Amino acid sequence: VGFVPASASSAASGNAEQVQRTARECVLDALEVGYRSLECAQFYGNEAEVGKAIAESGVKREELFLTSKVWTTTIEEGPDAILAQLDKTLSDLGTDYLDMYLIHWPVPGKHVEAYKTLIEAKKA
Repeated sequence: VGFVPASASSAASGNAEQVQRTARECVLDALEVGYRSLECAQFYGNEAEVGKAIAESGVKREELFLTSKVWTTTIEEGPDAILAQLDKTLSDLGTDYLDMYLIHWPVPGKHVEAYKTLIEAKKA
């Protein structure tokens, strides 16, 4: 069962500050009832809260399927920015690996370079 933390839709609408329940609380509730797939993204601005919830939940990392995404402005900045964002995502989530890392939205003229960067990161 998958789950996108609640602040994701608020980030897209620009209303993140109006969310009454934090991503941390939502993720804790989801993990408690059996969710094991979490989808995050740099753009959602909640990966640190998701990481806190995972740590607090007591659920083992190997029981989770963690997905995150790199945002378009990071892709536009090039490979070094993509790798830096991946490192920040891993740190914020409190893990040393993701099960899936996606390009949030293809960037014309940059998406092939971004894919190649992600392939190299996987090999490392």
